Amino acid sequence: MKHTPGPWAFFRIDETDDAWRACEIWEVNESGEQGKAVATFVVNDDDARRIVACVNACEGISVETIENPMLKNAIKAKAAFVETIEQRDELLAALDMIATSCEIDTLTAAIECAKNAIAKIEASK
Repeated sequence: MKHTPGPWAFFRIDETDDAWRACEIWEVNESGEQGKAVATFVVNDDDARRIVACVNACEGISVETIENPMLKNAIKAKAAFVETIEQRDELLAALDMIATSCEIDTLTAAIECAKNAIAKIEASK
């Protein structure tokens, strides 16, 4: 059986305040409207959103490719790279603030910002 093509969307079918609720995942047609139901299950919102995001991100990629462990390693490497770029940007902003600070209050705040950025990077090692 061929899988249901994307894109998919997530809809709650009950509006309780519980963390776990009945949800449905639907196809979305070209005009962005709800198509046929793909699945109905009990799940929390974050898990349902993750399922839909993964299916939509993998659209056009074969199941065999998705199941290949090399893909998982490549995704982890990309995520680590993105995190490194974000850390670099945060440190550069802090250094720029320090370099352009003239008043002692601004300089103190800039140094604290730099210390926080460094601590965040050290904690993630």
